Amino acid sequence: MYDKGQTITALVIFVLLVTFPIWYNKLIGNVEAVPTVSNNELPEAMFQSITFPNDAKHALTTPEMRSTHMQMLESIHGKAMADGYAPDKDGKQKTMQCLMCHGTKEAFCDSCHVSAAVSTPDCWTCHNKQ
Repeated sequence: MYDKGQTITALVIFVLLVTFPIWYNKLIGNVEAVPTVSNNELPEAMFQSITFPNDAKHALTTPEMRSTHMQMLESIHGKAMADGYAPDKDGKQKTMQCLMCHGTKEAFCDSCHVSAAVSTPDCWTCHNKQ
């Protein structure tokens, strides 16, 4: 084998490129442990010790909210920007009531989005809780 040095160099570069995501996340990345949540419950930190007014509940069930929350938020944002309000699925007019109970990005969105390494919504750029 005449090109032993080139072959070994190529193999080292290949191994580094293939394993890059693993060692990057271990050494440099900001990946936290995945939160342990059962399929029917949301973490208590997300509710921030609130009680829903007039026996109100979430707009969707927990499994529906997990699978479609970004589509719902984008729909609400689009309707609010176009029409000035955001109707709920039952037709009632709501004005971003999610933030009344889920008021901090760190306690609510980041608890799952950071561990999943996905970007968080930018609701708080306009909707600051006073």
